[in-house]
Amino acid sequence: MLSVSMLFSGCRKDHGTETGPDEGQKGFSVFFFEVREDSDAILLMSPEGNVMIDTGLYVDAPRLIDTVKAKGVEHIDLLILTHPDKDHIGGAQAVLNNFQVDRVIMSRAVKNSDEQKLLNIALDHEGLKVDIPRENESCEFGDLKLTIYPAWQEDYKKTNDYSVAVLAEYAGKKFFFPGDAEKERLTELLGEESIPVVDVYKLPHHGRDGKKTDKMLEVLKPSYCIVTAAAPGESVAQTISKIGAKTLSTFDGEIRITVDAETGEMKAETMYIEE
Repeated sequence: MLSVSMLFSGCRKDHGTETGPDEGQKGFSVFFFEVREDSDAILLMSPEGNVMIDTGLYVDAPRLIDTVKAKGVEHIDLLILTHPDKDHIGGAQAVLNNFQVDRVIMSRAVKNSDEQKLLNIALDHEGLKVDIPRENESCEFGDLKLTIYPAWQEDYKKTNDYSVAVLAEYAGKKFFFPGDAEKERLTELLGEESIPVVDVYKLPHHGRDGKKTDKMLEVLKPSYCIVTAAAPGESVAQTISKIGAKTLSTFDGEIRITVDAETGEMKAETMYIEE
């Protein structure tokens, strides 16, 4: 059975990456992994800690694990599963089986799906309790600061609106990850006074059009918009153009955004798929 904790154990600060090519990790890197179907799998790497946000689809798990291992990662300080849809938790069992994971944060939503059952088995096998935050929580891994924003309500009509959102800050640069938040959840996030203008925004619900989606873009004013689909919806694309942001899609390949620890300089690149 899934073991759940409503208490806040806090984010551990004393674990960084272990052995491997990332021993010399300098600055901050965010990887949005390449997908062929709409799904989210994101890795945050800093010298003091590794954080994973969602794990994509089950069928993509072998490739995801190989890609993460190729970056020298052996240890994940924090795994955040924004909500239990299969395109967000599909690879979670594989992540738990292949890496040392210190802490898992999930939303309060639960699905009776094969992916959820496999995740529960892996959590039980690893002896991990799940933290389900009820209020905003801040934690730090060295210079990397995270703010976790859980959903406000107990019940929603759509699973997407249970999405846990994450703000990451490093060397003055800000990244925002809202899961698949739709109208109700985005309305809540628009009411969060602590969410600032950001540099990078992972578009909610893979970049699809939706009520409040354009408003959130106008408020956040990102320089980069990450789409975990082939392209954003028509209305979203128009708003992105209006605010002067650049769109990057994981359908084109793995996206890497780096921030220099000393200067705060940010660079974005895509490892394009060769047709």
